[in-house]
Amino acid sequence: MSKNPGLLKEDEMVFMFNNKKIKELSKHGQFIISELFGPVKLTKKLKAAKTTDFIKPDFYIEYNKQRKYISLKSGRSQTIHTERIDTVIKYFRELGISERTLKIIVAYHYGDGTYNGTGEKRLSYHELYNKMSNLIKEANEIILKAESEQQH
Repeated sequence: MSKNPGLLKEDEMVFMFNNKKIKELSKHGQFIISELFGPVKLTKKLKAAKTTDFIKPDFYIEYNKQRKYISLKSGRSQTIHTERIDTVIKYFRELGISERTLKIIVAYHYGDGTYNGTGEKRLSYHELYNKMSNLIKEANEIILKAESEQQH
């Protein structure tokens, strides 16, 4: 039985860190730990485990009772990140994104002329982009501005 390559990578990362002393890691592994936790003692043991229910983040690494959650990306697809639409909408609402923009995002997400995925025909990426390109550009600009303001 084959397994999703992304899930295999997550398993490999957990295996690489779990129950290992930092000095037992590769130089790359040690670098990751120091980036996550700052100065560390090489003799300390780490814990690592996958999160449950296919949520982001994918796994965590724990050092000295401090836990860092990690979302792993892999593959060659142009998709940067996938997330449940309700989670995305909730996040954008917290940023103060308007209902109009949220509707653009949901309409684009479903691509079938509905806000809930019950349409009879889902448009292809190219059809949908041609139909909604100006709206998508507008939504992207609004989201980028809101995220930029959030960071400052």
